[in-house]
Amino acid sequence: MGGRGVIRLKYVHAFRDRAGRMRYYFRRHGKRSPLPGLPGSAEFMDAYSTLLSDRPRDVEPRPTAAPKTFAALAIRYYGSPQYQSLSESSRTNYRRVIDGFLEQHGHRRVDQMMAGAR
Repeated sequence: MGGRGVIRLKYVHAFRDRAGRMRYYFRRHGKRSPLPGLPGSAEFMDAYSTLLSDRPRDVEPRPTAAPKTFAALAIRYYGSPQYQSLSESSRTNYRRVIDGFLEQHGHRRVDQMMAGAR
């Protein structure tokens, strides 16, 4: 690959997909992000410069909770492989139910939970 007109950019990987279309990805730190358009185009170069500057995307701050509370238990569950392997719609539904419970009881300690007092 040393032909004319070839743009070589650091961290950019190109390949031809099964439909014969060229795909371009920015890959660094084990993360792969697709790049729009063709190399050298304005949209491609804007996306490339954004990814190259390594600005973190809008990342939500990691929630914190007091140890041994229901909120802490929920945070651990949200990060678990069991939760992550659920479909997006299931995760949304589970989270809606769990977060509803946490609004009233998230501050309570799990080890102080008592069997149903009727």
